[in-house]
Amino acid sequence: MARILTLRWLFLFALVVFCAASGDKCATGESSETCEDENNNRLWYFDVYGLGDTIRLVLHHAGVEFEDNRFDGEEWRRDLKYSGRFPLLQVPVLEYEGKTRSQSQAIIHYLCHQNNWMPSTAEEFYQDTWFYDTVRDMAKHFSQGVYGNDDQAKGAARAKFLEEILPIYLPQLEEFFVESGGSESGYLVGGKLTPSTFFLVAKFDVFFYHESRKATYLPLLKTYAPKLSQFIEDKTSNEFAGYFQDETKRPKRDN
Repeated sequence: MARILTLRWLFLFALVVFCAASGDKCATGESSETCEDENNNRLWYFDVYGLGDTIRLVLHHAGVEFEDNRFDGEEWRRDLKYSGRFPLLQVPVLEYEGKTRSQSQAIIHYLCHQNNWMPSTAEEFYQDTWFYDTVRDMAKHFSQGVYGNDDQAKGAARAKFLEEILPIYLPQLEEFFVESGGSESGYLVGGKLTPSTFFLVAKFDVFFYHESRKATYLPLLKTYAPKLSQFIEDKTSNEFAGYFQDETKRPKRDN
């Protein structure tokens, strides 16, 4: 019996040593392909702006090195969707620090929390969520004019976005921007970076400043929300310039 117990303890000791050695290899880079795979950060999303653009912006601003895996719809359906890599059979997915993370808003908030880019009070959380939800509502209307095969339906959606959505949403955003102190602090909420700042700047850059829409859409932003327009231009030219001024960091697709 004593011999059996001794062998058992020796086995457990050897197992602990092996696991510790494996962990050291992963930490130092002297690892197998499995360890390297655990340490690589990868973003998976279509080669468009969409739900991946804000995640890319946050990652770049945080100085995180990652593989930006972009693909088209055919490649997604043929090779990726059912590969077992995507828990909800949808993207974006971020493989980060050895874990697979899905849902764009959850990813953005997680990364912002890691970098202390979060609201501090209940009022700030309300303001930040209000900005985020309002811009997300706008994005839903905007996407109806971009995606799909029915050109007539997309044309009608674009007209609605210009003639109905923007005249309602932009003045409200401008008013809330002033009330939250953003026009003075240079940030949407609390005088600091929060998730809604990343999200709004990324989305509004696509809505209003893309060359294919700038002539038609931007005058409406400057008319209904001039202070917000200046805020976005300041962010894309200064604090976020490393992302927005480098064409290699963003997709080339116009949506």
